[in-house]
Amino acid sequence: TPVTFEITKHAITITINGNGDTKEYNGNPQTSETTVTPSCSDDLFDASKFSYTGATTITETNVGSYSEAIDITKASYNDDNLNVTFEAGTPVTFEITKHAITITINGNGDTKEYNGNPQTSETTVTPSCSDDLFDASKFSYTGATTITETNVGSYSEAIDITKASYNDDNLNVTFVAGTDVTFEITKHAITITINGNGDTKEYNGNPQTSETEVTPECSDSLFDASKFSYTGATTITETNVGNYSEEIDITKAAYNDANLEVTFVAGTPVEFEITKKAVTITINGSSDSKVYNGSAQTSETEVTPECSDSLFDASKFSYTGATTITETNVGNYSEEIDITKAAYNDANLEVTFVAGTP
Repeated sequence: TPVTFEITKHAITITINGNGDTKEYNGNPQTSETTVTPSCSDDLFDASKFSYTGATTITETNVGSYSEAIDITKASYNDDNLNVTFEAGTPVTFEITKHAITITINGNGDTKEYNGNPQTSETTVTPSCSDDLFDASKFSYTGATTITETNVGSYSEAIDITKASYNDDNLNVTFVAGTDVTFEITKHAITITINGNGDTKEYNGNPQTSETEVTPECSDSLFDASKFSYTGATTITETNVGNYSEEIDITKAAYNDANLEVTFVAGTPVEFEITKKAVTITINGSSDSKVYNGSAQTSETEVTPECSDSLFDASKFSYTGATTITETNVGNYSEEIDITKAAYNDANLEVTFVAGTP
């Protein structure tokens, strides 16, 4: 038999470990920058002789922790002198972390004119974000987005970030309250024309006051006459016959409703007419008698006004007609009253003269 010498294989164990990688979510598929690493404490181990055809990277899109287990069937070691046993160590790992964005929630505004009824703003909230990954369709808000009010004023509703949500687990969202929802109700403009009424009284010799007032007029449905007030003169006091008026002073007008923008216009003035009092004056002639003396004689006669009206004042009466008769011979003579020659000095009276006894 020949001399024989057998050298047997040396046994080693190689542990194959995957490493890990972390990337931030960007909305696209991402591949880990990972490898597998052989580990062996034996002095005969040479890493350059190791090869691995299994998956060493992981491709994913969404946030999460991913791993790829070591497949020892895909490992090889190029050295026939060694009896190699492969062990699966730590897997290849890949973590995609959430991307942080900040969303500012802004309320918009609306303006309506006062109409006397509750009104609701036509308002919304709008998310604002400059990040490319932001998608407004994923945003929702359950807080108040409208305001209901009746009276004139400026109203607001603060943003409640606790009522906001964003439907994307890949993002770490921070909400910030921006501008409030706002609603302004502005005044409604109306024009009120102030008209004075009129009164007529007959002259009575004394000061008289008109029974007059002012009346506001406005065609707007929101106008309420009970809210109108006027501190200007609404009556006129006069004595003599004439036409008197008191102009409307719009600075003395007021309207008690803060929801309306009121413009006052002066209409017709307060008017007061004192008309003449009608009186009838009867003019009577007196008589005289004389004894014939052969010469021309003149009667000692006059005319006298008579009137039962209390306003009659005889001192204001005058007469330029003939009040005496001159004759010589015996007889009965008369001179008719000529009412065209009568006058009464008082412009406040409408005088009718009547011829009485001659």
